[in-house]
Amino acid sequence: DIADATKEILSMSGIDFVAAIDKVEEALDQRQLYDRIVSRIKIRQYDAIEIVEYESSLKDHFRELNYEWLKKYYRIEPADEKVLGDPEGNIISNGGAVVFARIDGRIIGTGALIRHDDQTYEIAKMAVTERMQRRQAGKKLTRALLDRALDSGAVRIFLETGPQMTPAISLYEKLGFEISEGFITPRYKRESITMVYKFEK
Repeated sequence: DIADATKEILSMSGIDFVAAIDKVEEALDQRQLYDRIVSRIKIRQYDAIEIVEYESSLKDHFRELNYEWLKKYYRIEPADEKVLGDPEGNIISNGGAVVFARIDGRIIGTGALIRHDDQTYEIAKMAVTERMQRRQAGKKLTRALLDRALDSGAVRIFLETGPQMTPAISLYEKLGFEISEGFITPRYKRESITMVYKFEK
């Protein structure tokens, strides 16, 4: 049959069929072990992050964390300064929220939920300090804000990000967002893309 013929051909070619299969299985086992280790590390990182509510003493963190990435990739625009300079007046008093990611007593990230109307919310001003990125802070912040929007009765949830922010785009896609053109009128001079949350039908 085919199996016997294959073994015969491999034998004639000098290839140890069983040894080859063993090596493949060993490689797969090592990959599975690696995946399990990485998964456990990510779970521990995620669980170690605490989401804390906005208070006036954290106002500077909201501004500085966002300034950090804006200065690196773009420039700070008047619209940024307005929101970052007064989150209480421009976000919280309008029914939105600002939250922070904290680990070991240190604030490492932040994000905001902006209410546009009773059914439309925007996840905005997401920022994680560079040295603490890829440690699940962005994921936990986004989930916290997304859950809050859903609990508020949102039927439209969107966000804006830069086209070069590929790790962020990948994260948002995993959390249920998809790129959508023409959803909103651009509000910044910098290039951006809009992503909209896909509600389950």
